[in-house]
Amino acid sequence: MTDVTIIGSGFAGCCAALVLSSKGISTRIIERTERYPDAFRAEKIEPDQADNLRKFGMLDFRVPLAGPLGKTMNYRNGQLSEFDTVEQYGMHYTDTVNSFRDKLEGRCETVVTRATEIVNSDDRQIVKTNAGDFESRIVIIAAGGKDNLLTPLGISRRTHTSLTSLSFAFHIEPEDISRVDFSGFNYFLSEPVDDIDYVTIFRIGDIIRVNLFSQIPIKSPLLRELKATPQALMQKYFPDLEQHIGSYRVTTKVQSFPTTFYRLTGTDVPGVVVIGDDYQSVSPTTGTGISKCTTDADRLCNHYIPQWLATPGMSASKITEYYHDDVKRKVDANSLELWISYRDHHGGFWGNKLSSLELRFNNLFDRW
Repeated sequence: MTDVTIIGSGFAGCCAALVLSSKGISTRIIERTERYPDAFRAEKIEPDQADNLRKFGMLDFRVPLAGPLGKTMNYRNGQLSEFDTVEQYGMHYTDTVNSFRDKLEGRCETVVTRATEIVNSDDRQIVKTNAGDFESRIVIIAAGGKDNLLTPLGISRRTHTSLTSLSFAFHIEPEDISRVDFSGFNYFLSEPVDDIDYVTIFRIGDIIRVNLFSQIPIKSPLLRELKATPQALMQKYFPDLEQHIGSYRVTTKVQSFPTTFYRLTGTDVPGVVVIGDDYQSVSPTTGTGISKCTTDADRLCNHYIPQWLATPGMSASKITEYYHDDVKRKVDANSLELWISYRDHHGGFWGNKLSSLELRFNNLFDRW
């Protein structure tokens, strides 16, 4: 038996495992795949996220291990301004998660199998898998929205379909690389058009990466257009871009990532904790996804779990302390509020007013 079983070793699961193992807390990971598959997720590390990763001893595990972006240009309302992002890094999400997994070798046990059920209690938790049963005092779920594990525990997912986002990513190659004398370029539309938010162009090592963020509905014809003709639509929505980086061409297929807002309810159950995107989804537009993952790992694994393990039992009252943590709740709330603000930016003055009322009403009656 181990102290902790973690189901899932994406960004959040790896952070939790590395923090716990560094404290000498026996930890087992249950993961379906040996390597994390190619996927478009977060591709920038923001300064607050870098602080947490450094605290975990993980900042130098990112891929590529390149310096901070530094000089970044903002283009808004026809005006160009320069600022220093200080500690903002470009990264390959898939390669970074696989780097985390590599660092976990020898620190904790990893079982490559599928978790099928959790049998929980006030004392011991059993994770049933295709490879047998595994027992621990605590189970952390970081498995990418597996309702088959949550529903039998009485945990449900509350979804708000009014909050959606659709993000795109691809590589570009400027005709004259000498004109790209910066590491980042953010282009904001003067007025909302077709639910497009903004585009950010930045370096990941030697690659120049484009992330385009929007509130486009998943069934919109614009999704197919962006995937089929990204260059034409870039020129349509961001016509002044070539003035600053010169001619360029799109060199890869377009990846997309749709998200809809949800938050779990009924989470105060004995012995089981849900972290990261499993607990509350995040819009990539906000840039807060890694903030949520690293904050959850920090508060849970540096603060609560060592305290919980020091006394017998793993009752729901212990688990509740984590979900009510002020730091965690603040980061979750900030992520939600930013998502709402981006959505309602497209609604003009009255859209913003309505969003303020919606936020207050749902917070008051705990409807998020």
